[in-house]
Amino acid sequence: MEEAFIRKAPQKNKKKEKLVAKFRKNKMSKKEQDSLILKAISEFGDRALYTIRNGTIGQTIYAYADTKDDAHVIRELMPLKWNNLYCIVIYDSDPEPEEEDEYEDWLDPVHYDPK
Repeated sequence: MEEAFIRKAPQKNKKKEKLVAKFRKNKMSKKEQDSLILKAISEFGDRALYTIRNGTIGQTIYAYADTKDDAHVIRELMPLKWNNLYCIVIYDSDPEPEEEDEYEDWLDPVHYDPK
């Protein structure tokens, strides 16, 4: 008698399915992002620009403050996790902003003649 070989159905990759489900769960529409950003502005103030992105630890709201003092105020108001989003406050520590006076020489007619 010949042995019958039974072909098994391909196994589904459960890890991959869980990862895809987790990604879909974390995905947020633009309308939802805009409403959460508006809610963040109303709760924490307009001292920063807010964006929502997927970070390394999950969905994250980033607050980009202009100064160290603004960042300090926002950090006191904003919790570490808010509306299932991780919160990160960032500010530019560059002590001297670019001065526009440096570039005024370029517009001097001696150096620049469009004709």
